[in-house]
Amino acid sequence: MKPRWFGATLAAALSLLPTSAPAQERDPAAAQALFDKGVELLKQEKWAEACPQFDASMKLDPSVGAQVNIARCLEHDGYIARAWAELKRAKALNQETPGAKRKKDVDAFVDASIARLEPRLPWITVRIVAPPPGTRVERDGAEIPIEGLGQKVPIDPGSHTFTVSAPSHRTETKQIDAKEGASLELTIELTRLPDVPPEKTPPDVPRVDPPKVPPPPPPAAGGTDSLVIAGGVLSGVGALTLAVSAITGGLAASDRGTLDELVAEGACAESGDVITCGSAEARAASQAAIDRGQPLAVTSTVTLFAGAAIAATGLTLVIVGVTRGGGAKPEAALAPLVLDRGAGIKVGGRF
Repeated sequence: MKPRWFGATLAAALSLLPTSAPAQERDPAAAQALFDKGVELLKQEKWAEACPQFDASMKLDPSVGAQVNIARCLEHDGYIARAWAELKRAKALNQETPGAKRKKDVDAFVDASIARLEPRLPWITVRIVAPPPGTRVERDGAEIPIEGLGQKVPIDPGSHTFTVSAPSHRTETKQIDAKEGASLELTIELTRLPDVPPEKTPPDVPRVDPPKVPPPPPPAAGGTDSLVIAGGVLSGVGALTLAVSAITGGLAASDRGTLDELVAEGACAESGDVITCGSAEARAASQAAIDRGQPLAVTSTVTLFAGAAIAATGLTLVIVGVTRGGGAKPEAALAPLVLDRGAGIKVGGRF
């Protein structure tokens, strides 16, 4: 059977007790009205409606009567540890009550209420084995100060979840069922996570020296046809070398595109020349693209300039051979082009 109010005379006396709340925050008249409404609702066993009245009264003008009734509401809902704590606060608040007899009567009632609850309280001691720096302990989602561990403290009956975490350690979660009057102990030891291996350093790209361009063959005694033929052969070789440059450049651009996609999807982050990825899968994909793309980019650049030089030599021989046959002196120039996603060659002049 739930406890009832402790008498109309004492209730009225408690509701009028002074408090230590700052004067500018107090509204005694409104607090008294809320308190009276709560007492009336309790007489009708309307706990759900009565308890908020005492909470509101306490905020406007703290009183021992409101504090005791808050404790009764908590006990009614099964929160006996919180009710016990509220009664302790009511006893402390009663020290400011004027009048020795009234103060003595209230103390006697509060002490009796505390003594009635204490045998029902569950108690728990939580210990963390060698807690590492940064250890955080939560009970039912609320943080517990690390300084409070290892001490026997009251807890409300029912199921409770304890969560312990620390940097570089596996989070541990334990659930306990606290019954009235029980004395519990909970010991938790955190397990350190395996060390994360460092990021793999990209391999050094081997240096590739550009191929030596053979000098143009001397003019044949037979006339200008031999120059044209030699120039055509060299132009063909240069075109083939440029084709190799375009292919390797395209492959390197594809690998660069893979890295851009990883960055765009948020799997990796790029800072200057450094790419950092969060997951192992993303790191593997980015490293594979780097391992393929860097050598291909070097090869593309080398073959670009070599092909341009060879093609320029061949074109020069063709022009010389043609001009020996007569006509105006031509002017020609070739220059390599390095673009964002590939390479090419620029041909210009007057023929």
